[in-house]
Parts: sequence; structure tokens; C-alpha cells
Amino acid sequence: SSGDESEEEFRDDMRVFLRLRPMNKLEQSRRSKNCIELHEDPTVITVDSPLEGEYDFTFDHIFEEYATQDEVYEQAVDGIPQKVLDGYNCCLLA
Repeated sequence: SSGDESEEEFRDDMRVFLRLRPMNKLEQSRRSKNCIELHEDPTVITVDSPLEGEYDFTFDHIFEEYATQDEVYEQAVDGIPQKVLDGYNCCLLA
């Protein structure tokens, strides 16, 4: 988020993003089932657990398996360096 937010909005702002990964070769060779269902809404996924059933999870944004580094940076990181330079405490966990 660029500098469009007010000080108060940013102070209480905590955002959570999810980046899905493609199945690895082992998962593909075992013909593993993809247990994640994406929705039209890019903030909601459904996880289908064979033992526990289906659960919906909501995030601020979900990046699909083939999202580029640029897409992730623009949505999740861009703006944070400037906020740090402006004196805000910021944290990015990856």
C-alpha cells in the first residue's frame, strides 16, 4: 500500500497474505489430490481434509500457484520500506 493511508489506518494495519505453491514432483508422482479450492473471491480458500472435512480460511489476498515475485512484491511488500523510513515499525515474515 502506497502512501494513501492515514497514520491511524496504518498504525493498526496487519495484513496476512497466502502464497500457494505448485505440487512438487513427489506429490505429482503419487497423483496426490489438491486439497485447496480457490474461489472467485481472491481472499477465501477452502481446505478439504480427508480426516477433518472442509474448512474455509480468509486472508487479505491469496496468490495462486504461479504468481510471480513481482505480483507478490507489489501486493504485499511495496510501501513497507517507505513506512520504515517514515519512522513506523514494520515487520514482514515470509
